[in-house]
Formats: sequence, structure tokens, C-alpha cells
Amino acid sequence: MALSDQTKPLMQRLVKGESLSTADIIAYGRNKKAPTAMIQALQDTRLSALTVIIDLGRPMLPENSEKMIPARPAPIVTDPDVVSCLVSLIEDGDAAIRKKACSSLAAIVPPSCLKSHTNAILAAIRRYPTMDGALILLGKTDSPQGLSLLEAMPELSSTSSDNAIMVRARLGDKKAEQSIIDAYEKAHNTEEKMALAARLGYVASERTIRLLASEIRSPEFIYWNKRSRHSLRIEIIEGLHMAFPTEPLFWKPFYIPSDDSYYDSIEKWLVANRGISWNRPRPPFLYEEEAPSAPPR
Repeated sequence: MALSDQTKPLMQRLVKGESLSTADIIAYGRNKKAPTAMIQALQDTRLSALTVIIDLGRPMLPENSEKMIPARPAPIVTDPDVVSCLVSLIEDGDAAIRKKACSSLAAIVPPSCLKSHTNAILAAIRRYPTMDGALILLGKTDSPQGLSLLEAMPELSSTSSDNAIMVRARLGDKKAEQSIIDAYEKAHNTEEKMALAARLGYVASERTIRLLASEIRSPEFIYWNKRSRHSLRIEIIEGLHMAFPTEPLFWKPFYIPSDDSYYDSIEKWLVANRGISWNRPRPPFLYEEEAPSAPPR
């Protein structure tokens, strides 16, 4: 029997709480690669379990039979126990576990769910400043200590100077905030604006939110993969999702929207919750559609 064929059933027995007999250990231990194989199996099992834990931490959206939308998990993790688990694992001795936990906290856990974990997150980032997602996670703490830590540890900024500016802006650096706003307003093409929309949303200041909201009536689009037209407004809404991660209106729709009711509902939310108004009409409806002709040369 191959070593890998033995590892899986042994791990399954251990997960069930069963212990291995002396005979099992002797039989398995005849292969000198057995310890290495079991260590790898243990790591793989932890990573697999962590992936499941993360998914279980997502709110479950109910089925909408009228619109033929099945029950499905939300794109964020909010369960307090799962968030606490992830925070504890960013100081884990296993680099792969740290990477998974930190990148998940940075990408899909709303800042509001991190408030009670600020000190633990800052301590972990001091210890592991180059782990995946550390810089983005630092900004999401919204802690004044975060800016001091960023200035004291240049290795945090080494992964991306653009991300460092974005994090500084979120943590209250007005010069950094202005530079991102200027970059968007001076962008030469729609592609540049699309790339900057998420950064504006991450900063989530009053000024960047209002800039995003003003662009919800943008008529701009690009040819996506040379096959379809892709509205800038899709990326603007993704930016608003970054700013308001718990608001379902900004989550990616299950079906591609087919009429203006989609944008209308978002505009009504922005009026009611942020007092936004527009000085230009809403453009003709476009989400993403097959291109009517080849893109211009």
C-alpha cells in the first residue's frame, strides 16, 4: 500500500478521536517517510478545516423562490466566534495557517467585526509584518496606533507602496487621501478609474464615499475581454461594498441585472443614508452585455 493510501484513513481515524494501536504505529512506521507524510497531512487537514470554518462564518442569505434565487452564503464573515478564531490564528506557528487567516481577515471580515480585536491584531502584525494581508488588515483596525506602526515598520510598506498610501489614507492621513482622490479625478481612461474605485472604497472617508457616489451615474464603460461592455458603475458599486461591507445592496447580484431598478435601488439608498444628489441624469442602462461590435482600434 502506498504511503498516501495509508495516510488518509489514519487521519480520518484520528479526526474521529480514535487512537492508533502499537501495531498500527509499527506497521506505518516501517516507512521512513511516514512522519513527514503525517505532518503534511496534519497541515492539509488544518487548512481544509480552516476553509470550512471561514465559510461557516458567513451569514446565510435565505432562498427567494419568487425570483428563483437559492439560499447562499454572503460574501462576508461576521460570526464572532469565527472572527475570534481567525484573529488567534494570525500568530499561529504554521505560516500557511497565518497566511490563510490574515488574508481572510483582510479581505472579507468587516472592520466593525474587528473592533474588539485591535490589540491582538496590532501585536500579530508587529510580529509578522510581511504576512499576506497584514497591511490591509492594519488599516481595517481604524486605530491611531496603526499609522504609528506603519511609520515605525517600513517592512509593512515593502509589499506595495500604493497599498501603503491607501492604508495611510484610511488611518487619517489627509495627504494620502487627497492623492487617491486626485488620481481618480485625473485618470485618463476608464480602466484607471476601475482600478482606483476599490481603493476609494477601502479608504471609506466622507470625501471618497461622496466621490464614489457621484460616479454611480457615470456613463463610462470598457470593452471587457474584447467580448462585452462592462460598465464603470459595476466597479463603483464594488468600491461602495468596500466602504459598506455589511450592506447587501452592494453585494454582487446573483443574476446579472436587466433593468434600471438595480441602479435605482442603490441611488435611493445613497440619498437616504448619505444625502447624495446628482447634477446629471442617469445614463442609459448598462451592466455588462455582449459587445454589439468589435472594440475600436
